[in-house]
Amino acid sequence: MCNRELLVIHVDNNFQVDGYPEEATYGNPGSAELYCDENGEWSGQPPKCIEIKCTVPPIENGHVPDRNIQEYKEHDVLRFMCNSQYKPTEDRPSRCTKVGIKAEWTPTPACEPITCKLTLPPLEGTRYESVSRNVFLPGETLRVICGEKYWISNNQESAVTTCDVDGEWTIRPVCTEVVCSNQRPQHVYNWEVSYWGNHQSKMGETKRYSCETGFKSTDGATQATCTRNGWTPNPLCQEITCDRKNIPEADVISENKQRYRYYEQVRYRCKEGYQGQFTLTCRGDGWIGNPRCTEITCDRKNIREADVISENKQRYRYYEQVWYRCKEGYQGQFTLTCRGEGWIGNPRCTEITCDRKNIQEADVISENKQRYRYDEQVQYRCKDGDQGQFTLTCRGEGWIGNPRCTDTCPKPEVPHGFAVGPYNNTIYYTCNKGFKLFTNKGWWAEAKCNDNGLQQCIENTECGETPVIPNGKLVTPQRQNLRHIQARITCNAGYSSQSGNLPCRGGKWIPDNISPKDICTPTAKHCKPPPKVENAVVRTSYQKEYLSNSAVTYQCRDGYYMEGEYKILCNNGKWEKKNVTCTQITCDKKNIREADVISENKQRYRYNEQVQYHCKEGYQGQFTLTCRGEGWIGRSTCTEITCDRKNIREADVISENKQTYRYNEQVQYRCKDGDQGQFTLTCRGEGWIGNPRCTAHDADAHDPNKSQ
Repeated sequence: MCNRELLVIHVDNNFQVDGYPEEATYGNPGSAELYCDENGEWSGQPPKCIEIKCTVPPIENGHVPDRNIQEYKEHDVLRFMCNSQYKPTEDRPSRCTKVGIKAEWTPTPACEPITCKLTLPPLEGTRYESVSRNVFLPGETLRVICGEKYWISNNQESAVTTCDVDGEWTIRPVCTEVVCSNQRPQHVYNWEVSYWGNHQSKMGETKRYSCETGFKSTDGATQATCTRNGWTPNPLCQEITCDRKNIPEADVISENKQRYRYYEQVRYRCKEGYQGQFTLTCRGDGWIGNPRCTEITCDRKNIREADVISENKQRYRYYEQVWYRCKEGYQGQFTLTCRGEGWIGNPRCTEITCDRKNIQEADVISENKQRYRYDEQVQYRCKDGDQGQFTLTCRGEGWIGNPRCTDTCPKPEVPHGFAVGPYNNTIYYTCNKGFKLFTNKGWWAEAKCNDNGLQQCIENTECGETPVIPNGKLVTPQRQNLRHIQARITCNAGYSSQSGNLPCRGGKWIPDNISPKDICTPTAKHCKPPPKVENAVVRTSYQKEYLSNSAVTYQCRDGYYMEGEYKILCNNGKWEKKNVTCTQITCDKKNIREADVISENKQRYRYNEQVQYHCKEGYQGQFTLTCRGEGWIGRSTCTEITCDRKNIREADVISENKQTYRYNEQVQYRCKDGDQGQFTLTCRGEGWIGNPRCTAHDADAHDPNKSQ
C-alpha cells in the first residue's frame, strides 16, 4: 500500500494533483492516471503539464491564408477561407479549445458547397411557386407569393428572389403581415393611433382623424384605412387652396396670383361701368364673400324745357349719351352722359325772350313791360298824323311783324282829269271829256297813296301806249307829234316783218292791211315745248313755241346731278336728241376713326341728309356732316383729351414726368419729407381725377424729448 503521506509525487509547479485531469487549466497532464502497485510504488512517471495548442488542420475545399502560423493557443481563432462556390459550414468562428484532455478546433473548420436554404413548410401568409425542395444553388430563383394581408420587399404582393453567391437570398423569402406606421401623418391634428404603443395597425383597420387648421381631409374622409400602400386616402390631409376667381366685372387690387392659401384674402374693385368693391376669403369650402358689382345705370332724365332726340328709353347704361334739343320757346341743345355719379353735362336751355321794341311812330297799347317771353304779342297804335296799328310777335329770331305807320295819303293833281279818295290807302282817277288815259286800258285807273306813276291824260286824237305785237315790239320815237307819230317795228330773233313802221291814225295805231299778230312772222319752223326729263326743269320761261336755233338748258332738282348733255337745240321744228338724265346724289357712310355715329347709322345717305357724330372716349366734341353734291360737307373735328401736368406742392412725380398727358394716362406721386403716402391721378375728360392727398407725419408723437 502506498502511503500518500510518505510517498510524495514530485511534479512541476504548473501542475495540480487535486481534481480530475479534464479539469486541468493548463494543458494535458500526460498520463491520465497513476496507481499504487503491489510493491507500494506509484506506477509510471510523475505527470507533466503541456501547454494547450492546436495545429493547422487540413480543410477540404478550403485553406488557411496565413501560412506562417502553424500552432494556435487556446482561444485563438482560426481564420480560413473556402474555395470558390463553397462556404464555411458554421457561421461561428473556429477556436482552439481544450476538449477533455485534448486541444481541438471548435467548431471543426470545414467548407461545404454554397446553397440557400428554404423553410418548409412556409410560414403563415407565405407560399412558394412550384417548390418541392428547400435547397437552392447560387443563381437559382424562387417566386414568393404573399397572402391577402401580407407583403414582401417594397410592399409588394409577390417577389422573385435569387440565391446569391454568398448563399444568401437577394430578398428574404418570407412574407410579413402588412402594417401601417403609428407615426402621426403630416398635417393630421387628431390621430386615433398611439405612437408609443407596441400595437401596429394592420391592413384593413381604420382610425379616425382630423386635419390641422388650413388643411382638409382628402375627399372629405373622416377615417384613415391601413392598406398595402399605407394609410389612405393619401395624403390624409391636403392644404386648403383656392384658384384665383376671375370676375368679369371686377379687377383684383391686392396681390394677384394664380392660387391662394387658406384664409388668404383677395380684394376686388369693380371695373369702369360698375360700382363697389368687395373681399373674398379662401376657406375650406372655397371662396366666401359677396362678389357683387352693381352696374351703373341712369334713369331717363326728364327735362321740362327739352326733348330727347337720340334713342329714348327708360334706363341707360354707363357712358351712354342722350341728346336733348330745347323745346319751342327755348334755344340750344346739349348732351348728358351716364357716369358713376349720375348724369353729367350741362342741361341748359335758354328761354327765348325779347326786349321791348321802342318804335318812334307808335305806342304800345297792350301790356307794356321791359321783356316779353316767346310767342308773346305786343300791339302798337300809330301816333298822331299816322294811321293804322300793327302787332309784333316775340320769336326765336327776334320780333317778327311789320312795324309800319303810313303818313296821311295826299290827293294827287291829275292834269286834264280828276281824282277821288283815298279809300283804304287807294285813290281813283279819270280824264276830262275829250281826253283819254295813255294806256288805253280803260276810262279810269287807280293808284296807291304816294304812288308817282299816275298815267297821263291825252287828247282823244292822239295815240297813247303802243299795242303789244306777238314775237316783236313797237318802239316810238321821241319828240314826235302824237297825232302823226309812227312806231318802229322790231321783230324777235327768228321773226321778220314786211313793214318797218306802224302809223298812228285818228288816235289809234293801225297796221297796213295786216293783223297785229301777223306783223312778225317766223323765218323757220318753230319747236314745240322741249321733252320732259324726270327730276329736272327747263331753266327758261315756258313757251308754246321755240324758235329754230334756240336752245334750252335743263336743271336737275336739288339732290340730283346731271349725266350726259344738259342743253338741247331747236333745229327747224325739231329738238336735238340727246341723253339728258338726272341721277340722285348719295353719299357713302363716312367712317371717322375718332368718332361714332349717334344718329341713324346706315351704309348710304341721300342728298341733304345729316349724320351726327360724337367723339369717342379719349376725345371730345360732336359734329354734323351733310350729304351734298360735292360729297360730305361739315367740319369733322374731334379734339384729343389731354391734361397739363399737375404740380402739387406736397408731392413729387415718381412715374414718367412730362408736360402733357393723354387721356387715361396715370401719374404717380410720392409725398415729400414730412408727409407720408403716395397717390395716383388719372387724366380724364373732366381733367385730373383721383385724391391728391398727403397725410402729415406726426413727429411729436415719436419724440421722447417732448412732454405730454
